Parts: sequence; C-alpha cells; structure tokens
Amino acid sequence: MKFILNKTQTFYYKRAILGLRIYTPEQIGLMTKEKKDRIRKVSKKANLIIQTLRYQKLVEKSNDVLNLFFSRGNVYDQLQSERVIFTQPDLRVALDDKLLEVTKDDIVTALLESGVLGPNFLNLK
Repeated sequence: MKFILNKTQTFYYKRAILGLRIYTPEQIGLMTKEKKDRIRKVSKKANLIIQTLRYQKLVEKSNDVLNLFFSRGNVYDQLQSERVIFTQPDLRVALDDKLLEVTKDDIVTALLESGVLGPNFLNLK
C-alpha cells in the first residue's frame, strides 16, 4: 500500500523513529518527565521493529542468493531439511535500506501493525 503522509502524520512518524531528537533543547526542557519517557519508549520500540524488518529483508535476500547458487547438492538438501530460523532482532543490520529494498511504506506498515503509530494514525489531519 502506498502511503502519502500529511504534515501531522509525518511529525508522528518522525517522532516515533527519532524520539526526542526532533525537538530543540528548549522544547525538551518544557516537557514533563512522563511525556519524555513515553516518547523514549515509543522510539525504542519503533527502532526495534524497524531493525527486525531490516533483518527479515536481509534473510530473504540471503535465501534468494543461496537458492540461486546452491540449489543442488547434499549440503543444500541438508540445510533445507533442517530449516534453521534465526531470530535476533537485536542484531544490528548495517546495510542501507535501499540495498535491502526497505521502503517507507514497509516501515509505516510495520509500525501500524505493531501499534506503535496507533489505530487512528491514517485518519489524522
């Protein structure tokens, strides 16, 4: 699905990803401790979800390459029969989003599905 975000949606999207870094020090000083904690918590969860998305894309790309070059033979058959799945979302994927083909729409979808952006995010004006 192609998302076209308005100004309000873009603000909440960036705040979810960047956290307090979108605010000036003066604005941060005026915030309550609870609001700062909430923004940090949402940002941490959003970045974990984005990292997991990048990891999943990396695994998909790796599997495509392995299937292309090693689709015949005993080693491939053994690997396919075992189906080891690695789930380490804390593993940092340093590859660029363009290389992994992670789009802004993929990120928005993942954040919506996880509840980070909230159920009414697409209705904000």
